[in-house]
Amino acid sequence: MLLLSVGTLTPLQYGLTVNLITKQVNPDVVYEGGRHFIGPWKSFLAFPSTRVTVSFDNKQGSYGPLQTRTKDGLALTLQLAFQYRINKDKLRKLFALANQQYEPLFVRNARDVLLKAAADYEAYQYWLEREKIGQEMKETLDLRLAQVYANCGGLQIMVIDLPPEFETSIVQTQVMEQMQQTKQNEQQASRIEADTDVLNSTYTRNVTITRNGADALFTQALGIAKAKAQQKLLAVEASTMKKVQNQLKLTPEQMVAYQQFMSYHSMMNASFVFGLGNALVTLPNNV
Repeated sequence: MLLLSVGTLTPLQYGLTVNLITKQVNPDVVYEGGRHFIGPWKSFLAFPSTRVTVSFDNKQGSYGPLQTRTKDGLALTLQLAFQYRINKDKLRKLFALANQQYEPLFVRNARDVLLKAAADYEAYQYWLEREKIGQEMKETLDLRLAQVYANCGGLQIMVIDLPPEFETSIVQTQVMEQMQQTKQNEQQASRIEADTDVLNSTYTRNVTITRNGADALFTQALGIAKAKAQQKLLAVEASTMKKVQNQLKLTPEQMVAYQQFMSYHSMMNASFVFGLGNALVTLPNNV
């Protein structure tokens, strides 16, 4: 009797107890995975506690693609999938509404809301805003499933079929836009290169002007310094000659001779011969 009073659920299931004799279901207590003492002649009605995927596509076992028209009137075929999860706290209400036929209920609601949502977009939006459309459809479906005691855990748009003429046109438009963008990028690169050349030329010119100005200032300063040094040298020589003349009491003629001898003395490799009269003097070539 004890063994017959134990019921088992897998870790991924919720359960409601059902009396095997009277076929009455107790919706007041929701069990989770594991072994539970539920009394004799009772069993579990199992419900999934995880997300379950429903597909609208061409694969076997799915519910078929969704066919409608876009907001601008073009034929549209969508292949997508979504995941639902039963709300444990409202399993009692779900059972009262659909017994164990809950998935057909979810599918009918999903098909209805998705067809209406798909018709709210123009054809070009399915090319440019696919992620946004998928998110908005997921949010809309979640609101609808909440009315039947479930929630939408995710939605994936897998295939979008539009008329071939439109797809060819949109592809050509995309190619043209890409070519235009490429051309604009090339023009931008050329402008940047030209601006770089202008900056480089300006920098080179400024460097040249600065360098020439510095060379000119250096030459000018060097010339002035040499002139001042020469001026001071002449002043010192004049003062020195004045002192020599006063101390030695030289006449102007003697002073000239003295200056002449001083000039000979300051010359490099100079030789002076004195007291030989008209005698010829032979000097080496290297003297």
